[in-house]
Amino acid sequence: MNASGLDPEDLMIFTVIFNAEKHTGYSQPPDKNPFEAQYVDAVSATQVIQGGNLPPEVGIQNPLVKYFHRFGKPVRKTMTGKTVLLGRTTIVASPHDDSKIVKVEFYVNTKLMATVTQEPYEWSWHTFTIGKRTITVKAYDDTGKTTVASIDVTAFML
Repeated sequence: MNASGLDPEDLMIFTVIFNAEKHTGYSQPPDKNPFEAQYVDAVSATQVIQGGNLPPEVGIQNPLVKYFHRFGKPVRKTMTGKTVLLGRTTIVASPHDDSKIVKVEFYVNTKLMATVTQEPYEWSWHTFTIGKRTITVKAYDDTGKTTVASIDVTAFML
């Protein structure tokens, strides 16, 4: 096995201790295809996290999924299960990391709209927009690791 492509932060080591007692069993059909099995005395697992740094986590707190929002406030759940925005809306991201968040980027479709480097991680969306869009937030930690969260919306920003 070539281990050069493995990420040491996703490595887990298992140790299994078998006792000397063997048991002979048979697979189907009965009395044919014998195999020997040994009983396990102990099992141990260790996850190796080199440097202790994991990618950040990020969520979108506002807008709420499947809600109709009027000027950034959720009014009620939509009957269609879609997220609808009417008027200026503040997009709120909630990043977390085991070290430090250095920035959060806000995208509409693939266009970068804002970069925020300190809390609160928010961006006010008020540019003229009508139609379906994808809002994406991308969080960066202090080692350059990233993660994203997205939400599909129908926006009416007049």
